[in-house]
Amino acid sequence: MTETLATIYYTADLFTPDDSDTNVYGEPCEAGYGETMESGWYDPAFDTWTVFEEKDSVRPDTIEDDDDRFEDGWTLEDLISMDIGDRLGAIDNHDGYSWYASDPVMNYTTGERVMIAAHVELREQEHVCQWGPTELSVMAETPHRKCLTFWCDIITLDLERNER
Repeated sequence: MTETLATIYYTADLFTPDDSDTNVYGEPCEAGYGETMESGWYDPAFDTWTVFEEKDSVRPDTIEDDDDRFEDGWTLEDLISMDIGDRLGAIDNHDGYSWYASDPVMNYTTGERVMIAAHVELREQEHVCQWGPTELSVMAETPHRKCLTFWCDIITLDLERNER
């Protein structure tokens, strides 16, 4: 039976030109160059120009334990980083389980643009990952494990056995 190891959800800020004279913060701008902003859950496989209020309205990317890339020697951490990079392109920032795109995705026909962020949820795993090569940056918790996150490297500690 296939098990989901990681689930990647996306959020986005969608900026839409509205020909008004105010920006997304309600501040005055040049007439005709105003825009509105919507924020919400984002489904990159569905429609680039839609955000949803409910997380259940989107289809997350998942990494399953039977992913063929594991046979090529890739780790879960590698797959998470690759999948997020495929969706976001260049990464501007990473803080824990969230990655932020450097540049917006543009629709040059309508003038809309969307800034996307990825958020990773790990399922409880039976194995203990190895320490990554970089310094510790963030600590987060999952139901029965503490996860220490490095730049695109995810580390799982087994608290019950007090091992790393």
